[in-house]
Amino acid sequence: MEINQSNESTKNLRHFPLTPFRIFRGLLCLAVYLLTASMFLVYFAPAAAVILRLFSLRCSRKAVSFLFGLWLGLWPFLFEKINKTRVIFSGDQVPVEERVLIISNHRTEVDWMYLWDFALRKGCLGYIKYILKSSLMKLPIFGWGFHILEFIPVERKWEVDEPVMNEMLSSFGDREDPLWLAVFPEGTDYTEQKCMRSQKFAREGGLPILKNVLLPKTKGFNACLKILRDSLDAVYDVTIAYKNRCPSFMDNVFGVDPAEVHMHIRRIPLQQIPATENEAATWLMDAFVLKDQLLTDFIVNGHFPDQGTEEQLSTVKCVANFYVCLACVYLAFASYFNVRLKSADTFVKAGFSNSATPPPPPTEAALPKSGSREEEFRRVIRFLDADNDGSISAEELTAYFGSVGEAVSREDAERIIGECSGGGSFLLKFEEFVRVMEGGGDEEVLRQAFEVYEEEKGSGCITAEGLRQVLTHLGHVKSLRECKAMIGVFDLDGNGVLDFHEFCKMMT
Repeated sequence: MEINQSNESTKNLRHFPLTPFRIFRGLLCLAVYLLTASMFLVYFAPAAAVILRLFSLRCSRKAVSFLFGLWLGLWPFLFEKINKTRVIFSGDQVPVEERVLIISNHRTEVDWMYLWDFALRKGCLGYIKYILKSSLMKLPIFGWGFHILEFIPVERKWEVDEPVMNEMLSSFGDREDPLWLAVFPEGTDYTEQKCMRSQKFAREGGLPILKNVLLPKTKGFNACLKILRDSLDAVYDVTIAYKNRCPSFMDNVFGVDPAEVHMHIRRIPLQQIPATENEAATWLMDAFVLKDQLLTDFIVNGHFPDQGTEEQLSTVKCVANFYVCLACVYLAFASYFNVRLKSADTFVKAGFSNSATPPPPPTEAALPKSGSREEEFRRVIRFLDADNDGSISAEELTAYFGSVGEAVSREDAERIIGECSGGGSFLLKFEEFVRVMEGGGDEEVLRQAFEVYEEEKGSGCITAEGLRQVLTHLGHVKSLRECKAMIGVFDLDGNGVLDFHEFCKMMT
């Protein structure tokens, strides 16, 4: 029930204006919620709600409740932490994790969403289920979630709904499965026109005339009691009221209404509810008469009696939601500014590198070894030998030169191989390759090899970076520091690079 702004007890409460910031923030939150819902439904739902259910219904429900409880917790976070809506509880203090049937008045289209705030505080958010209009099950994404969470769809025609409700309610009878089953006995949300029709029907039938709620429908309530009575602990009679006005779904998204949500809770043990249908229907009618009086008093006083039974939403319960928000902020920032985090060991290595004294150039004997010289040559042959026939063809040599940025024609490749093999073949055997590498080739062959190692073609020198790149292509990974050390051994003039003369000395 809403409170009129002119009422003395609420005149200082304000309606939040719809600003561009609130629109942007609301649409951003809604986009995040829809995307995360899609992720949960596509990636987790088949495993938890389909595959696992084939082996254990209880385990499947626990998995679904845990996973989707995380997502449902985003909504109380939006209401209370982002929109700053105050949710105030009154009435009875209830224990945690009971199996209960909830009956509530239905003032607006989002009453059921605020029950999540109540369930979150009691550790039962993933276990809450609703009896709702079947048309809502056809909503994209939301309807999929309703199906996975086993909400009960009804057409509001008892001859159609009875077999559906009996079948689904019968599957909820295991006391080991936590359950919060929410029912809105009015069957629809409250409007002035519906209230007048309800009052007319009440006068004709000799029923109580209600001003703030509609007459409750009893068949669904009785069906729930009949099937689940032995497995329930209590009935929670929840009465919801709003300041300043009743919110719509988009009011919730943009955070413009309500200023406050008030929930009055009555806990009724099952033993106090009559077992026969007629007596249970009378009990339900009396409960709605009491609701009507509570809402009348709320309009006058601005609050329900005995308020303050629940604490404000704990930040600890919102840790998962903070994570989602921070993840979105980080991804937006990192992708826009191309930020890439480095591992901790990168900073440690950099610190040691900057603080340590550079080591003296190593001698040739101190250079890192990775095997015999023959093994090094075999590694090069294996890298170049694409068809694994034990020799290098002109095509393989051309492909290699192309991979390191050097354009060599087939004719030039055949000429190089012919010179290395003595002109007798267009295939370079391992023994011929070793003979060339150990000095058996002429200066032209060495110059061809020298040009391969040049980082900048035509520069006449081999840098440490150029050496590292070619060794990496050959499958022999070296660090830049190691390549500088290798060059230092043969760098006769000490300029940090190898000229052709120094390269020849290294190769021989």
